[in-house]
Amino acid sequence: LTRARVVSGDAGLADTISQAITASLCAERDAVTTRQDVLDMRRMMVKEQDLLKKRQIRLKLRKLQLQLAFYSRVRGMLGRLLGGFFGKLAGLKKLFK
Repeated sequence: LTRARVVSGDAGLADTISQAITASLCAERDAVTTRQDVLDMRRMMVKEQDLLKKRQIRLKLRKLQLQLAFYSRVRGMLGRLLGGFFGKLAGLKKLFK
């Protein structure tokens, strides 16, 4: 459940840290306590993963809301601009009939 390792640094310090990591990982542990700790950690990970998924869904919904609001504004602006243009065009067309 760990990926402890020395990546870089003074060789003496790296050796000291590596020995401490090995000693910690090889230490005697109570099996019942370790099992309970693992189960608690897994429950916490599932809970956090669920929260992350909910946040992602909320963000996607918010993005969609913003896109729709932007589309609505642009559509309204284009309607006013093009409506005026086509209205003038229709008026010119009447002149040439």
